[in-house]
Amino acid sequence: MDGWIKLHRKIYHSDIFTHEGMLKLFILCLLKATHKKTTVRISGILKTIELNPGQFVSGRHSLWEDYHQIRLKKSKPRKKPIPTDRTLFRWLITLKNMQVLSIKSYNKYSIITVLNWNQYQQDVHQVSNRIEEKCAKLSIKKVNKKSLISDSCNDGNVRVDHQHSKKSARFVHKQEGSINTKPVFACDFFEVAQKQDVAYQDAFPGLDRDAEYKKMVAWLESNPTKRPKKQYGRFINSWLSRACEKKKDAFADWRSELKPI
Repeated sequence: MDGWIKLHRKIYHSDIFTHEGMLKLFILCLLKATHKKTTVRISGILKTIELNPGQFVSGRHSLWEDYHQIRLKKSKPRKKPIPTDRTLFRWLITLKNMQVLSIKSYNKYSIITVLNWNQYQQDVHQVSNRIEEKCAKLSIKKVNKKSLISDSCNDGNVRVDHQHSKKSARFVHKQEGSINTKPVFACDFFEVAQKQDVAYQDAFPGLDRDAEYKKMVAWLESNPTKRPKKQYGRFINSWLSRACEKKKDAFADWRSELKPI
């Protein structure tokens, strides 16, 4: 028996849950039922038996063996374990009267059908199929994204240094006709969009921002233990602010060194 089954929580409030032996028998029926259309053969019968989802073929003695897992045990028990095959068949009739199962008996076997199988169990396989479809769609999206990136690199819209190591910084400079979402500067640590770069230009006028971005990358590569784990926007803003203050201090020192004529 492969695969898995679903057990609805409403069974907790049913009469089956109050009887341990009958609960085990009901779960055994769920495990033995087939989840798709199939055919089986029984020794002594030439004609194959067709089964629909939720059905399985069993007999009184074989059901008793499956209930006690006689076939899985290495040695047969000396005493016949209880409940007996008659008791199991009586429980099976009780489940039938509760409209949980239906039994169609023949001379050498019986076909047992779990009622409402499609309502409680069929969704299991539909969900698995949906998961497989989602995974296939995601893989297709990834392939399309990679192809778009390679096409843009071939067109010359983005310049990427493929020979550079992965750990080192890769720069993407501003191109003509770029939109606000395109990065003006990008590396392995952070990206600066065009809109943000314009904001930095207004806040820190006269500062060579491209040179400062490269200094930031060099500092981050040289100080791996001091790198910020997140909030690189705050790091960039603080760096540019300090660079602007240093520039002002250098200009003030140069003016103080001037002597009056």
